[in-house]
Amino acid sequence: MTEQIHNWIASKRITPSTKAAYLSAASVWTGALGNVQLKALKHSAVLKAIADRPDRRGETLANYLSVLREAYNLASRDGLITSIPIDGIEGPTWQKEPPDPFDADERERIIQLAATKYPGQVHNMLEFWFWTGLRTGELIGL
Repeated sequence: MTEQIHNWIASKRITPSTKAAYLSAASVWTGALGNVQLKALKHSAVLKAIADRPDRRGETLANYLSVLREAYNLASRDGLITSIPIDGIEGPTWQKEPPDPFDADERERIIQLAATKYPGQVHNMLEFWFWTGLRTGELIGL
């Protein structure tokens, strides 16, 4: 299985950071499942490996599962296997935390503190930032 994941990664034209993420996923699967033979991987073993990682966010687990799925899809297209043990396994769901903007009172306290501790340009910048709603990168770009 590990060799197949590495073969799939080698077949991709990807950035170094993406390659590093894929290799990390390969390492996770090797650690969770051992170096199981390509045809010997069981659906239940993949489910257990996912369940054994409550410390990982759903998005991370879905990314790991995607790497394994693509490696097995390639093996199937190459005729190395006849069934794909990952079929039917949905990636865990996840939701991003919604933003928690400052309320009016918090904004005023921050601006007042900036006025007393950092009068001048820093205070002006913070006040401008709050009232325009610029993103950090946009503010820095100015």
